[in-house]
Amino acid sequence: YAWSEKKGASRLVTGDVKGPELGVVGLPWFSEDGKRFAYRASQGEKQAKRELLLVEGEDARTFDEVGNPLVSNAPGRLACAVKDGARAFVLSDGKRADSHDFDRVGSLSLSRSGSRLAYVGTRGKEQFAVIDGQISGPFEEVYWQHTPFSRDGKRTAFSAKKDGKWSIVIDRVAGPRKESPFFLSFSQDGRRVAYVGEEGGKDFLVLDGARKPMYDSVFWGAGPFSPNGRRVAYVAKQGAKQVVVVDDKPGEEFDDVGVPVFSPDSSTVAYVAQLGKEMFVVVNGKRGTAYAGIWWGGPTFSPDSRRLAFIAKAGEKWQVVVDGRGGRAFDRVWAHQYFFQTFQVTVSFPHCLEFSPDSLHLAYVGVDGDRANVMLDERASGPYDGVGGALLSGSGYGATISGNFVMAGQALFAVGGGETVDRRVLVFSADSSRLAFGTREGRALWWRVIDTKN
Repeated sequence: YAWSEKKGASRLVTGDVKGPELGVVGLPWFSEDGKRFAYRASQGEKQAKRELLLVEGEDARTFDEVGNPLVSNAPGRLACAVKDGARAFVLSDGKRADSHDFDRVGSLSLSRSGSRLAYVGTRGKEQFAVIDGQISGPFEEVYWQHTPFSRDGKRTAFSAKKDGKWSIVIDRVAGPRKESPFFLSFSQDGRRVAYVGEEGGKDFLVLDGARKPMYDSVFWGAGPFSPNGRRVAYVAKQGAKQVVVVDDKPGEEFDDVGVPVFSPDSSTVAYVAQLGKEMFVVVNGKRGTAYAGIWWGGPTFSPDSRRLAFIAKAGEKWQVVVDGRGGRAFDRVWAHQYFFQTFQVTVSFPHCLEFSPDSLHLAYVGVDGDRANVMLDERASGPYDGVGGALLSGSGYGATISGNFVMAGQALFAVGGGETVDRRVLVFSADSSRLAFGTREGRALWWRVIDTKN
């Protein structure tokens, strides 16, 4: 964390060790395994101001501008955009990643293994995609949502705009022109790729290069592929109705549908649907019980794919329905996605219904007024003034801070931050024997650990 002892001077504190005194100190950006970190800082004032890149265990390096570093799990792999004078370029492992100079560089991305590097370079009004030192472009604009790499790092895909039209560039080959750069996805094994094409104001899915039927619009959530990559599901709108298309077969028409969710074993697909004033969870094409309201965030499967939970409205209250049975009614069940910016990092807590790894237990947060209860298998812990995130070690012992709190009610309280933030408010240990979470009672913050067997 950053520590300031006097105005205009800060240090980064690691454990009990204070770093060198600098100007403004940014938060550390960790590798996902937590073994390495790097951070940026400033030194000097006004015209003499310089920025520093500091890597754990290495000497500081000074530039005119330093971007947020990326640290991979691969030993020694770190990438950072810097600017020295009029030249902007990328550092990789302490050296220039390539010989390319730009006016600006951004959108840095490392493959999961850390072996591949991509970024966007800008010269004047032109942009270039640079992947492993190879340039594609010029384009009017280059876009990738998180990364251009497939999960296994073997393939690349990004959107590029030229002559006012977007196209999808897959493995350095540009596809047909389209209006929007969004909805581009690889399967988890990287073998399949899907995106939304456009023609004459209509949308169509392009799956592994094959064009599917046209609709008024086509979209999906995290991706259209099942976990095993063999199945595809997406939402299609035609006129005033919407359908979920699963494996090329359109389902029942509804007034509105949520994005489809596959079970972990890929055998089942479920989604929320609305017809008139009634809402349903549709599982493998069959409607479930009708409710006055269901949370649009979608149903949640257990890890073994045998159980399904969702949040439904019971009268004026909300309850969690699991295995077809409704639980305790609350003013609201924690189901909102909270987003806030902290040090250029967007943090969200979308996980609301948490199954244990062995699928035997379900935990969630129910709120009455401004007081929150943590519910474990319909047994309450609380109420508390607030509930936040926690993280258990693999052995199941000890809760440690994971990055940020989100309080019940409207208040947001942030503690810490970094490149990656654990997004789960309620966390089970790997052996499912314990549940950990953070709480606030008045001004006191506590970590709570519950034994699931008792």
